[in-house]
Amino acid sequence: MISITGECTIYLHGIKVHLMTTIFFLIYTIISLYAVYAYLSKQYVKFIVALFFIVSGGSGFFPIVDFKEQDFGIATILILLVSIIRSLNVKDDVIGKRILWLILYVGFICLSTSLLDIEGFKFTLLLFRADLFLLSYFVFKQIPFKDIKSAFRVLRILTIITGIFFYLQFLGINGILRDSDINAGFMNLKIARYNYPLLTQVMFFYYLFEKNSKKHRILWILFFAGMIVGSMGRGYMITTVLTVLIYLMVSKRIWQYRKLVISGAIVLAAAIPIITYQLSNQIRARANVLSELNMSKRIIEGDVSILNYDNSVIYNEGTGAFRALMIREKMTYLFENPWRTVFGVGAIHESSPAIKKFNFIFGTTTLVNGRPMQHQIDTLDVAFLAHIMRYGLVFLVLYGLFLVSCLKQFYHQHDIIFLSAFLLLLSKILWAFGSDQFSGFASMFFILLIGSQIPGRVRLAKVSDKINDENTVNR
Repeated sequence: MISITGECTIYLHGIKVHLMTTIFFLIYTIISLYAVYAYLSKQYVKFIVALFFIVSGGSGFFPIVDFKEQDFGIATILILLVSIIRSLNVKDDVIGKRILWLILYVGFICLSTSLLDIEGFKFTLLLFRADLFLLSYFVFKQIPFKDIKSAFRVLRILTIITGIFFYLQFLGINGILRDSDINAGFMNLKIARYNYPLLTQVMFFYYLFEKNSKKHRILWILFFAGMIVGSMGRGYMITTVLTVLIYLMVSKRIWQYRKLVISGAIVLAAAIPIITYQLSNQIRARANVLSELNMSKRIIEGDVSILNYDNSVIYNEGTGAFRALMIREKMTYLFENPWRTVFGVGAIHESSPAIKKFNFIFGTTTLVNGRPMQHQIDTLDVAFLAHIMRYGLVFLVLYGLFLVSCLKQFYHQHDIIFLSAFLLLLSKILWAFGSDQFSGFASMFFILLIGSQIPGRVRLAKVSDKINDENTVNR
């Protein structure tokens, strides 16, 4: 009787999951079709908001499903690319050229991997499509900047709404945002780490340096800073602070923003109990942060043998030591062969039979069908590591050039939205050792959206300079 009841429960749960997946598959399909319609009818604000809903999981309100939401975003972009293919132009577009080189190179490696029979075509195609979101840059490029500014105001409101529900979790109001069921009360310091709004950092940077939003500005800064601290992500907190300090030093504006620096110091002082808990008494690691950093340094420098450890190092020495061991093991494997070093092992999918050729000690572990599985290549713990494994150092150089171009162009634009994009990208780079903030449409959505406006502004600047030169000559 008990076994029959248990089987019925499992069966009903399976039906519920299948029904939920079907419903949200239809919802994402409808939003994608609406995004295509909005773009083709030049309703660009609605298009941006619809695409944001797709890549952000309904601004954090849609549950986690059994399919990849970003595939709907990529499909939307590919459909729209067909409609604008004749108007594509990368002349005087440095960022656009970098993206094209990246896509062409990844496509070349994927095709070569299939032709050389290293991996099946189906699996290489799955890997190739994962980076196609970068092409959204060319779709965004057709949108006037005034529409992007209007859409930014809507995204700001959505981020605030999601943020309110993020805070409500601390009062025990769960089940609204995705992953909110893992929360407990604030006094237990068991806080959801990753279900803060997607654009939290962007909005924090925006209000921090926006000169025209004086009304309630400090309140909004504290609102978004609170979510950064409340995330309990030490890398998230540290890189946010470092990003602001680096920018103030480079731009020589520390004295200009002295009031904000003082206010930030007060907030940090108030948050010290939480930060200290996360840095020194980690939930997943008993090592304090200083010893963990020292251990990571020794591993990277080769002073520690990786054979003395296994994946359980994450519980004893900390996540930093685990990441260092994973980097060293995979880089050692690549550097054993010059060809692998330059071009990688090829586009080998984590779920294919070809992955069995690897037997790495260290790797990210996830649950697959309820069972823990250690990945051989895929990881979100370190930026670019999986891509370097598959595509070699050539990919890292190409992506590095893309990032440098974006940083330079963002920095030289005199607009708060571009500054927010610059600070967000700088933060992602600083966080590279602790998290992969570059893989996936959601992570790069804002960077690609704002970066797409650079070529137009550069052209306007050149025209303006030409007119000024002509006027000077005529005088």
